[in-house]
Amino acid sequence: MVEADRPVVGDDVRMKEEAAEGGSEEDASTVMVIVYRRMYTADSLEGIYHLLEEERPERVVLLTVVESPVMDPSMGTYLSRGDRERLTRACEHDLTVRLTLYLEGVQSICDRLGIGTETVERRGDVADVVLEEARDRDVDLVVIHPSDKGRLDRRLSGSVSDRVRKGFLGRLVMLE
Repeated sequence: MVEADRPVVGDDVRMKEEAAEGGSEEDASTVMVIVYRRMYTADSLEGIYHLLEEERPERVVLLTVVESPVMDPSMGTYLSRGDRERLTRACEHDLTVRLTLYLEGVQSICDRLGIGTETVERRGDVADVVLEEARDRDVDLVVIHPSDKGRLDRRLSGSVSDRVRKGFLGRLVMLE
């Protein structure tokens, strides 16, 4: 596995690229940008711009994966079932809106560079959805943010980026 850290924008944004064994170092014809749970930093849009400018893919798949929020069990004692369901739907809607706004920034970058895009919104387990969509859409390079979990938490519960890294056969770029 090849790993390289290189600064992209200032000191705050780092891009880490990993190529799985058997993965190609050639320019990617299909890049997938994934957003879930949280958005990338504002500077990461510039990192995505530089990556797409360098790679010049034929298309970019903009994948939003919405997970159902996990409510603290203690909340159940204070809310009725109907209120819990409404709160869950409201949280999902809020997350979807925020992620969509972020993807509009990526869409704008693609438009400036003349790269075609495809927007996909899915629900489910993030790593499973990413791996399935990458396989079905013949993706060469995946852009994802690294786990924000600590080492122990990642060992106990795993992380999306770790699972994608292990299951994806192409190139993987992690942007903070």
